[in-house]
Amino acid sequence: LVTLAAPIFIDDGLHLSELPPREECGTLVVNRPRRSLKDVPLGVNEVYRRMPLMSVHELVDMIEETKKILAAIEIPILIMHGKEDHTTHFSSAQYIFDRVSSTEKQLVLLEGMGHLIPLKEGRERVFESVTEFLQRIPALKSLYQWGEEQMR
Repeated sequence: LVTLAAPIFIDDGLHLSELPPREECGTLVVNRPRRSLKDVPLGVNEVYRRMPLMSVHELVDMIEETKKILAAIEIPILIMHGKEDHTTHFSSAQYIFDRVSSTEKQLVLLEGMGHLIPLKEGRERVFESVTEFLQRIPALKSLYQWGEEQMR
């Protein structure tokens, strides 16, 4: 299991406390200006320009359900989070790390990176960490080697 900037704690700067009640959200959306990301596929820059407020309620519900089941996670897990994340606070990563039951778990806090860690500058560190983690899992090791052979 690999998590990338998984939300447990939403940054206060997003004003979650000002979210209208679920029954008032209906089809309400918030327009969001978005900077273009460098060196990513064009489609990546076309998302999140409009955010349905109902989806924020769904996210909050999912976070609460996730908190309840973290202790049941026993498989190997890599938890990665950018320390400059202004969407979900990086303390979310430590929260997950402290509560999963996995004996093989790794926490990586990335200096100088924000929320979109697989898309921003320095993403190579993310890809390398994920690859190294997956290669250490015995059940995946032979599959990875097979894939390498197929690529030749």
